[in-house]
Amino acid sequence: MDSRLFYFGIPSGIVLILSIGFLFVVIYQQKSKNRYTEKVKLLQSQYKDISHSFKASQEELARKKEIAESVPGIVRRLTENLPESAIPPIVVRFAKEFFHASRVGYFVGQEETGDYTLRDGAGFPPDLMGRIRLPNDEGILGTAVRKKMVASREDLAPTETRSAGSSSGHARMELDFVAPITVISVTRGVLVLGGCGVDIAHERQNVAMLADLFGAALQNAITGKLLETSASLDDLTGLFSRRHFTLWFETEIRRARNYLTPLSIFLFDIDHFKKVNDTCGHHAGDLVLRKVAEVARKNTRSSDLVSRYGGEEFTVVMTSANKEQALSYANLLREKVAATGTKIPGLDKPLRVTISGGVATFPGDGETTSELLKAADQALYRAKSDGRNKIFPANSVGLDGSPIM
Repeated sequence: MDSRLFYFGIPSGIVLILSIGFLFVVIYQQKSKNRYTEKVKLLQSQYKDISHSFKASQEELARKKEIAESVPGIVRRLTENLPESAIPPIVVRFAKEFFHASRVGYFVGQEETGDYTLRDGAGFPPDLMGRIRLPNDEGILGTAVRKKMVASREDLAPTETRSAGSSSGHARMELDFVAPITVISVTRGVLVLGGCGVDIAHERQNVAMLADLFGAALQNAITGKLLETSASLDDLTGLFSRRHFTLWFETEIRRARNYLTPLSIFLFDIDHFKKVNDTCGHHAGDLVLRKVAEVARKNTRSSDLVSRYGGEEFTVVMTSANKEQALSYANLLREKVAATGTKIPGLDKPLRVTISGGVATFPGDGETTSELLKAADQALYRAKSDGRNKIFPANSVGLDGSPIM
């Protein structure tokens, strides 16, 4: 037999078959390995998708929890009876924390240029307050002002800028949201947010909600102030009403007690006022009341309070004024009233009137509103009894029992 048919004692045909079989095994193993690798990659991709989805769900749940915990607090805060000036700082601080923003500002429009200037801010250097200006006709702010709606950087075309510059030369501010703050259809300012740490694609409604709360709080403050002022004024004279005087006087008494400062009240009325009404008519009486109120208002410090107590009676509360200072003021006012005439239709000459009054000082003449009013009223009664057109201090009599002027 030919030795070439053998390979190490094995027939060459068998060697060929074994080689082909081994090759098929290697190819099969490689294909199996490739299929395994593909399955592993697929599983890894699916795992990443699931992990990403799970993380997104966790972040969404965490955000919803944050909203549920934070929003009721700001709603309660902004529905309180707040002065207008207190509202913007509250909103700005809340917005910075709530949206995890690096900078939040409340900008108000300037009449001369129309640009918006920083009024209240968080995340800005204090020395930039009132100096940073944003143009009202470009970028996100321009879109928000023009459309009167919340605008975000996602609303801008790729060619539009997402930042706003400062006329003071400082670095431009990257803007995420701009929300107009509207009160009775008038834009009072804009709330600007930059560097937000939340997904802005899902925060537009929250920004709009905060802007609506902001506007409603400002409107309530303005309306409440108007109503309070209207209710606090006397319709005829324009002076403060008796109710407002009582509340204000009690507050000043507490202040005087806490800080150990003097406080005086001057109670006066118009002499022979009934005669004016009976002789010249009630319209003339109204004109006299307005004139006396005008003289009192013009000759009284802005820190003091002039009010119409009732009928022809008036009060002046003088802060940080002792008895001597109060008497000096009261007599000066008495002289001013006597020297001022009131023009009455049908009369050739202006009608002149005089006043009489009493002065009481805290705490020597009383420590409560009622005690001080009673002391001043008794002094007023003595001034009337002594001939009118006089001012008497409370509880002050000479050795012979007569009042001391």
